[in-house]
Amino acid sequence: QPHIDPFTGGSRYVPSQSQAGGSVAADPFTGNRYVPAQTTAAYSPPSEYIINRQGNSSAIVKKLAEFNTELAQSDTHLAVSAEDMQRVSELENAVSEDACSVLLRLVQAWPVDRRFPALDLLRLAVATSPLPLTCHTSDGKSLVALVIEASNLDTVFATDSTLSKTDEINAMMGVRVLANMFAHPQGTDMAWAARSRILSALDGSWSRATNKNLVTSLSNLYFNLAIAAAQKSDDDEGLNILSASSRFLEHTDNADAQLRLVNVFGVLASKFQLCKDSARVLGDETIVILGIMGKSEAVKAAAKSVGAFLS
Repeated sequence: QPHIDPFTGGSRYVPSQSQAGGSVAADPFTGNRYVPAQTTAAYSPPSEYIINRQGNSSAIVKKLAEFNTELAQSDTHLAVSAEDMQRVSELENAVSEDACSVLLRLVQAWPVDRRFPALDLLRLAVATSPLPLTCHTSDGKSLVALVIEASNLDTVFATDSTLSKTDEINAMMGVRVLANMFAHPQGTDMAWAARSRILSALDGSWSRATNKNLVTSLSNLYFNLAIAAAQKSDDDEGLNILSASSRFLEHTDNADAQLRLVNVFGVLASKFQLCKDSARVLGDETIVILGIMGKSEAVKAAAKSVGAFLS
């Protein structure tokens, strides 16, 4: 039975409308509804990464084949062989090194407005297997570097110009790949090792991103970085993540993002006294307001719970 797109209700591949949240088992806020504790003594922060495993791989592969046919007619050096397209199509069922190598080539080399299905398929492959983490491009780039550059995350949020639809889609796909790296210990280590570059690329993204799904995807990545900081007992980096998240939280009215970012405060404040003290300064007023005026009942409940813990 084909996987039905959760937004379109069908199998048509519409990347800008693909689901921003994670799978039912992996997302502590949606699906298995996260219900925060209501007293300080009982407060227990979420500890699971948000991994987005939802997607119609058949439709993605079909879109890749369509783009490859178009490129074969215009830029023949960018099109891949029928054998390579077959290898990519096999990612619907299993992740292999050969398929990953071809997929990374598409992510890196295809025109900017044709990369999104390759990035989307990479997101699913990374969530399924750690194998893509060990693949390198011909010029030796790591997966983190490749994804940041291919989705223009290093530059897309650094200008004052309005993001195009292509900018938004590629950025969203790139952020989702990075967030899904936390599905495996190897990916967590790789993303954590590149945390400075990731945080630098995302700096100020909350003031530029207007697409709801992109905003939610960004908050998922900040949440996963917070979980990693807590697991690795790195209070300095936890403070950096908290600082960025506080600015993001002040700026967004996206209910899903609010929920994740409030819990970034809870995760880091629960683990580090330094972050708890800083959270009282950086976000106490915002969290109190969200406890009353949050965009959803889940946001209000989480804000009240975290606010009580911080008080």
